[in-house]
Amino acid sequence: MNPALRILRRGKLLPIMVLAAMGLVAGVVLIFNRRSRPTIPPTPTGEVRVRSLPDPTTPQVWVISIGIDMYKDEAIPSCHGAARDARDVGMWFARTAGWGACNVLMMDERGRPSPDAAGGLPDDLLPTRANLDWAFQRWLAPSLRPDDIVVVFFAGQAVATPPQADAPPGSPARSYLLPIDAQVRRLEKTGWLLDEAIDPVAATGRNPIVCWLDTSLMGRGRRVDRAADFRPSATTMLQKLARWPGVTAWLA
Repeated sequence: MNPALRILRRGKLLPIMVLAAMGLVAGVVLIFNRRSRPTIPPTPTGEVRVRSLPDPTTPQVWVISIGIDMYKDEAIPSCHGAARDARDVGMWFARTAGWGACNVLMMDERGRPSPDAAGGLPDDLLPTRANLDWAFQRWLAPSLRPDDIVVVFFAGQAVATPPQADAPPGSPARSYLLPIDAQVRRLEKTGWLLDEAIDPVAATGRNPIVCWLDTSLMGRGRRVDRAADFRPSATTMLQKLARWPGVTAWLA
């Protein structure tokens, strides 16, 4: 059995992960036994809506879907279609899979500048570094129960920085996903470490996590740092993410 399926198969959940093409994105499809989430008859358009009924015995799926087309720092190449892909992923989980909008947090250029500006829990936030931290610490963490599944989708730029000159031999590079307010000249301060973001949840071992990344350390479309003498390996980034049992990382 595929390792991702073994990791995600918990309790009453019956997941199927299907890799499919969706532009530059590898599609992840999760289908669950949702007997406690009855459907409403199809609408005239053929779309089936799902009524979300709280059930403490049914594990939930929580999705943070991040897509960044244009960065504030003009030195960071744009990623055409990234925000659209993230929105498609979020809408699939909310509507087609039936988990509802309350279980999905969108983060793209159309999002609110801060959670406070939403007047309650937001459904779309600007993907700044501060908002990304808030999404994991304040939106996700309080909602999780044992066996709930976390899906993190990121479409945008990524970059790795080589070890410092005084670092011990064999020290790995640091791999950053770039928030919308990242700055090329201050990557260590403005880049975002997904492995650190998921650590508090992953360390408990209670929640499977799927990290689904549509990016490249060599740049999505064009390299960010343009350091010809440094060729980072995505393997190190994936190993950091998947070092906890129950965490699966996919790189498109």
